[in-house]
Amino acid sequence: MQISSLSKFIIYGAGTRGKEYCKVIKENNMNVIAFIDRSAEKLQNVMGIPVYTLEDLCRIFVDRDEILVVISVTNVFLHFNIAETIYNFGFRYIIYKELYDYSLYSKEINRAYLAISMPNSKIKIKGLEIPLFAIHETERDAEEVREESEQLFITRPVPIDLLFGLSKDFYLSAVTIQNEEMIDKIPDKSLLYFTISKDMMRGFSDSVSEEDWNNCIELYFKQRRCMEEDRRIDPDREDAHLRERYSIFQNMELLYNTNINFFYENPIDVKWNQKGYFNIEDGNNRAAFLFAKGWNMLPCRMEKEDHCLWINEKKVDAVKESIKNVQEVEYPISHPFYIKSLYKSMPFCYIKLKKLCDWLYKKDVVLDNKSILDVECRNGFIGRHFARMGANVTALETDEANRELCMRIDDLLYIKQNIVKDCNDLDDRRFHIVLIPVWGSKNFNKYLEYAQNILIIDTYEPDFLFSDSVLSEDYTMEEVCSLFYDNKIMHTVILQKMRDL
Repeated sequence: MQISSLSKFIIYGAGTRGKEYCKVIKENNMNVIAFIDRSAEKLQNVMGIPVYTLEDLCRIFVDRDEILVVISVTNVFLHFNIAETIYNFGFRYIIYKELYDYSLYSKEINRAYLAISMPNSKIKIKGLEIPLFAIHETERDAEEVREESEQLFITRPVPIDLLFGLSKDFYLSAVTIQNEEMIDKIPDKSLLYFTISKDMMRGFSDSVSEEDWNNCIELYFKQRRCMEEDRRIDPDREDAHLRERYSIFQNMELLYNTNINFFYENPIDVKWNQKGYFNIEDGNNRAAFLFAKGWNMLPCRMEKEDHCLWINEKKVDAVKESIKNVQEVEYPISHPFYIKSLYKSMPFCYIKLKKLCDWLYKKDVVLDNKSILDVECRNGFIGRHFARMGANVTALETDEANRELCMRIDDLLYIKQNIVKDCNDLDDRRFHIVLIPVWGSKNFNKYLEYAQNILIIDTYEPDFLFSDSVLSEDYTMEEVCSLFYDNKIMHTVILQKMRDL
């Protein structure tokens, strides 16, 4: 479809960004006929234009083949998911931020998105060709990835579960006073689990408690002191340094609201770690900022050789074959060839993983060398992340097809988990942490006995996830069983038997 003065636009998202896009379209003498927003009942109209939910809109506009839908949601990593939903409601022409810009289709879509989202780009909206929305095909993506691998440096969106802080060697090279206690605590930590900069960004945006903020700042300056000759740093220098950090945050906030392409044009530099993840070499503040904004994939630049190691192409076909035997891939696969499955399950899975990591960190649980039992693990997504952090993970999966898939994904992503099919393979062991999903409830009593310190009960309710994170501490097994079978455990909860893990 070619955009003309007769084109009709609908904007998905009636917030500040949606209003800006509406203004650009109107300035080009074209018509915005509606907004789509979940708060439609409250808003009713914006800028004199009616606001509908997607469901209500589809009852009104029967002929959707000639309508252009523009997605204005701030988090561009959700754009493809939203576009796919809109497509399933019958709309065929959708303008959104396409992250994987390596085909004619994605270049055309991104050109149109840039013209609307960045009016100073000097791209004329009228006359642009908008292709029909295309759902990614894995094989096509794989071929494009191979072609892209011929470049010296490659910029790719990297899932946050694969992003870790500075490697220990890199950190030690910058340290003049080697405070071993601090060095062991800070480097090589997952962005999900613990980074000081992440908590600082949250603090600057007033999204953490005062206690968490004070703890973060204390830890931050301990880190600074162990990197400098003079441990007796003048408090005024600390205040000035903190003001400088806040200034960086403000600048990024401004860029985020006015020129989000900055974060794609200046990706985070990462280096492959042989343990199967990426260490951030440059751009830690950007990574922390985007993480605090809720992004689940961050634009990263890596060397060609590192990209090839991540792809691990010789192992891909085995995973493909296993996926054919599984009814549904419920958890994301942190690999370039499985973009579609990653998008589909990403939001719920990453909320869960973020909350788990936050809770464990606040409880001062160091995962290195801890034993973890991941019951009915499906493809092993959560246990796999804990294994990257040094835990000894046993993945129990009764379904043979999922067990085979878990094993092959581990092989693809350089992970070692002990994968077993039932309790008979556990040899009466006890585990520091046991994660039990509700779909494993038929053997609930049996699994409870394996929990030595922390029990995590995982439910299906993403909307209420962790609304009551810590239901109780020091519950007896009988009390847990009673609560579970009386349907009183409604959300994902964490039960801690002992405090001294």
